[in-house]
Amino acid sequence: KHSSSTATTPVEKAWQLNERHYGALQGFRKDDPAIHAKHGAENLASWRRDFSAAPPPMDEQHPHYQPPPAPLTESLEDCQKRVLTYWNSTILPSLQPNSNVLLVAHSNTLRGLVSYLDKIPIENVPQIHIPNSVPCVYKIDPNTGETVSPLVETAAGGSRGRWIFSSENHMRLRGKIGGSGSLTRSIFEAWDLDGNGELDGREIQIGLRVLMGGDDVAVAALAGKILEEIDKDGSQTLDLEEFEMHALDACRKFMPGLMEEETG
Repeated sequence: KHSSSTATTPVEKAWQLNERHYGALQGFRKDDPAIHAKHGAENLASWRRDFSAAPPPMDEQHPHYQPPPAPLTESLEDCQKRVLTYWNSTILPSLQPNSNVLLVAHSNTLRGLVSYLDKIPIENVPQIHIPNSVPCVYKIDPNTGETVSPLVETAAGGSRGRWIFSSENHMRLRGKIGGSGSLTRSIFEAWDLDGNGELDGREIQIGLRVLMGGDDVAVAALAGKILEEIDKDGSQTLDLEEFEMHALDACRKFMPGLMEEETG
């Protein structure tokens, strides 16, 4: 954890915030053909996304084996338990009124914490999307440990976190949106509330409110302009292909501070 008030504040490293342990699969790529042939795509998908499913444990012959108390495998639920133990024992007690704590961790670590803070039902945890290297702000009551930010509808069922897509990280975003598309797809899937593979104006408006906060009228107007700009076939909805192809241009046009370098 790290307070943003001064650069001299010590950084505390904690093993409890490590990435989830994938057992016998540790060190292998998720698209490794040998792993798919041995375990099957259905099992691999279950181990990656189901809340309580864990891969087979590693044995002592595994190159990444470490003796107890290191785990031999973990489900997302196991990962969440150790994260929340550290959250409740160390992070929450360190919070002071008007203070900031920066927590830097891996996607599964953060997915477990986000699902707890937003009280996401277990069946919706796989729909929580964690973009790489994009800050997300939660306002926490230090007395109760509860999140106090307004709840905004999301694909997972609602979130009180606010993703900060600011000018400070615009260069990385520009490389993702309209490029490899990984962030674009993550945003598209998070905004696709009904899971039908298309975005309508209402879903874009809700998604923008999560990203930007602010006035509902202004966000609604911006959502309408972005839909108008990207909707090349006039269907009043966007599929993933339209969104990936034209998202960068629309963001550059209507949110220049997000996607362009500052001048001067």
